[in-house]
Amino acid sequence: MRDAHPDGTTALAILVPEADPVVGPSRARHDPAAAAGLSAHVTVVAPFVPEVVLRQSDETRLAELFRGVRPFGATFRRCGRFGATTLFLVAEPGRPFVRLTETVVEAYPAFPPYGGKFEEIVPHMTLADGADAALLDAVEAALPRPLRIETQVREVVLFVRAGDRWNPRRRFALGG
Repeated sequence: MRDAHPDGTTALAILVPEADPVVGPSRARHDPAAAAGLSAHVTVVAPFVPEVVLRQSDETRLAELFRGVRPFGATFRRCGRFGATTLFLVAEPGRPFVRLTETVVEAYPAFPPYGGKFEEIVPHMTLADGADAALLDAVEAALPRPLRIETQVREVVLFVRAGDRWNPRRRFALGG
């Protein structure tokens, strides 16, 4: 999630703590979301319902939606790029992440992923954002080889932007 979100912006994300020892230091230097307190993650929907209009009924609805999604495993082994400014790790398999995003968007169509800026949902973990191609090359070259980060996705976290920080508001278990 880019760092250009005002106070009260919310976002849904999947944390990937297994990635932090591998990519955390690099993300802290090159990803504004990391500098704002958001550890390694895959975004589900951002921006989401603004905090000023988010109700308990929304949180109950999200809990019900996520109970209907089975936990799943994911691996991060290779890099991808969005243009010349963003380096990311590809989430594999991507389909469970896409389906999770689609489930939220079906229930909240006014909040498409990334504000509707992109047609395709590309499940990923940002490593560097807003950088030039040479820096992205250097960040990618510094990754361990072979690269293999595995995780079990068991929850989605609702984050709220407050000042210059992303703070967790609620965790939703997958699969009930």
